[in-house]
Amino acid sequence: MNIYKSLFFILILICFITNNRLQAQYHTDVLIKTTNDDEYISLSTDKPVYISGDTIHLKLHRENDTSSISLTPVLPNNGISFTAENNNTYTAVIPLNVIPGLFNIRLNVQDKEKRRYVYDTDCIIEIEENKTFENIGNYISFEPIDGSVDLKKPVTLDKKQVQNLKIVFLRDKISEQMGPQFVIIKTTVISREGNTLQTIERRVMTFKSHGDVFIDRIKFNQYRAAYGPYSATSYNEINQVQLYLDSLPDWAVIKVSVEPDYLIKIGIRNQPNAVTRFFQLKGPTIELGFFLGFPKVLYDSRAYDTTEYGNTSAMLRFYYVNSVTGHRLPVNLGIGTFGVNSPFNLNKGRGGFAISLFLDVIDILEQISIYVPAKINKVSLGFDVSPFFPIKKKWRILVNAYIGYTF
Repeated sequence: MNIYKSLFFILILICFITNNRLQAQYHTDVLIKTTNDDEYISLSTDKPVYISGDTIHLKLHRENDTSSISLTPVLPNNGISFTAENNNTYTAVIPLNVIPGLFNIRLNVQDKEKRRYVYDTDCIIEIEENKTFENIGNYISFEPIDGSVDLKKPVTLDKKQVQNLKIVFLRDKISEQMGPQFVIIKTTVISREGNTLQTIERRVMTFKSHGDVFIDRIKFNQYRAAYGPYSATSYNEINQVQLYLDSLPDWAVIKVSVEPDYLIKIGIRNQPNAVTRFFQLKGPTIELGFFLGFPKVLYDSRAYDTTEYGNTSAMLRFYYVNSVTGHRLPVNLGIGTFGVNSPFNLNKGRGGFAISLFLDVIDILEQISIYVPAKINKVSLGFDVSPFFPIKKKWRILVNAYIGYTF
């Protein structure tokens, strides 16, 4: 047991040492050796971690203030040069487009005989890229056409436009101080009846363009390696994302939402920071539907010619659909049986055939943007005028009140 305890404590010690060595070390000593002089130099920075735009404050502590050795600190990997202030204090501003990582401070040394030396020190600083959520509306657009912000008024697209529907990232419009932008694109397909048919969710990322494809690819690979959920992201998707919508029913509504991925713990959570657009797939302008209704006769032009009316009607109805809005015209035409006891039961003196010109009140409510629950949007409620041809009776004009269901 003592052996296992010893091994356990050794492993903990190794992990502790390894962890500390991986972190930034912002204080160290270095021995400078030249032909004529040797000197210990102590370097320290004001903090171990910086972000783009920060100022590094570096302090050199020299054991000999009268030394002839000239020292100049640099961060060679990012080309950051320090400016001498006073009392061996140096400052440097980190550029906004810096590549993040761990960096050693280097000392360029010159002795009194103008000989030059270079010393890599163990004084390490960590530079992190500033990560803040940009306002999504500032840097995205939809192609080939922008959508509507209103679910009740989606923008109508033909099949080719739907197949080419994509989100374009306007990377030049991302602010300088922002880092990578991690977003979720959620595409929801909704049937005309209001039922959700499918939902597709994708994680993509983008960032401000550096004007150099090589640098952009380096930064993309760094981000993809650092953030696990984005390891499968394609490089081409930093510029645009194709939505790939296919096999949609006619007049289906396409809801596209783009919002920050809050699983990535960066920036300030800003719930309103999202963009949603609505589109719909254009369908035929003439539609057919089987209508089963329950009429009530309000007026009979031949009331004196007594006829008994059943309470059922079955008709084939023709609907005209507005090619821009996708709304059905509230008036439709129907042909079928009327006044029967069951949809196809025709008897002498009861029931017959009718041509129906029907005004649908529910369609009118939808036209004027009054919410109709999805469960009843196949229900028809309204009035019709019908030339009616009963069995072995004279034809007549009827005015009827209707409630029915369209299949």
